[in-house]
Amino acid sequence: MAKAKFSEAQVLKTVNEYLYLMMKTGKGVWWRVNNGGVYDPVGKCYRKQTSKLAYKGISDVMGVYNGTFYAIEVKSSIGKPTSEQIAFGQQVELAGGIFMLVNNVEQLYDMFN
Repeated sequence: MAKAKFSEAQVLKTVNEYLYLMMKTGKGVWWRVNNGGVYDPVGKCYRKQTSKLAYKGISDVMGVYNGTFYAIEVKSSIGKPTSEQIAFGQQVELAGGIFMLVNNVEQLYDMFN
């Protein structure tokens, strides 16, 4: 199996830094969505999501740029989106937004410059 040049966490960190710089220079508003499970050390298990708006597949980063909503899913160069992530992206597009699957920051640079 091929190994990714950069891990998903490394790509996500770079994407977050780039979007933060965009935001600080007046180019949109961006936020990181943490939707992972929360470990309960007392119960020794992961807590279930209780909100109907917190669900599998929600994108890693979201934002608004020039009046358009963006949902950005970050993967390593060999990472593949889950069926839930693809379904979320389709919902975003049906609502008029843009869904992006990126595996490097250059893709964002090309999109916004």
